[in-house]
Amino acid sequence: KSIDDPGSSILVECKYHDPKHKGTVSASEVNDFAATVLRLRSSGDISSGYMITNTDFSGTSKGAFIDRPEEKFVFLRTLSELRRNLVNLDNYLNRWITKYSQERVSEQYEPLYAHKKNTNKNIDVIQLLSSFVDESPHPLLVITGDYGTGKTTACHQFTYLQAKKVIAGQQGRIPIFIPLKWYNQCGNAIALLQRFLDEEGFRRTGVDALLSLHAAGNLVFIFDGFDEMLRRSTKDMRRETLQDIAEL
Repeated sequence: KSIDDPGSSILVECKYHDPKHKGTVSASEVNDFAATVLRLRSSGDISSGYMITNTDFSGTSKGAFIDRPEEKFVFLRTLSELRRNLVNLDNYLNRWITKYSQERVSEQYEPLYAHKKNTNKNIDVIQLLSSFVDESPHPLLVITGDYGTGKTTACHQFTYLQAKKVIAGQQGRIPIFIPLKWYNQCGNAIALLQRFLDEEGFRRTGVDALLSLHAAGNLVFIFDGFDEMLRRSTKDMRRETLQDIAEL
């Protein structure tokens, strides 16, 4: 049943491919589905059809309905696209891109390098962050350094570049930048995420939607300013707050 129009029905067909084999939905599969949708529309059984895949559609299948009547009632979606529509973060990403590009640091940013242990190699921290997000099996990366070494600036730069990548339609996790100074008012990690949603104008959106996107691998949380989390700090309190954040 259609959520927008309870009186109508939608046909949904799902295509699963093993991600390791990088399979895509072919044009013939899309055209066969369109023919089924057209037949069921003619009989009044459905109003539209959605074909959904966990991988992607081939180049020819993506353009199969251009300038054809079917493009008004046959829709092709990836599972990733559907999940992202749970919370449309495009406006947030565009605001971040615009704001950062107007700052002086966007033109004067100097790469921050990390020294790879037991080697003579230095690695650009932005490159390190990108590799971590795209390839690392580990869920958490912690950047430490003295005051003024460039941790926040590097995180801003990475958020900006990742946002541009996502807006351009490239595959990648959506960056969610959260200042940890909010933790003082929130008290826990879940409330911290709700504060982010409220600040960005998603007041009617619950944290569950954001966590669903995250569980599906669509987000990367960037928490900045661990030293600003607590009004007063002890070793035990720091451990507890880091564990709270790390559970995300």
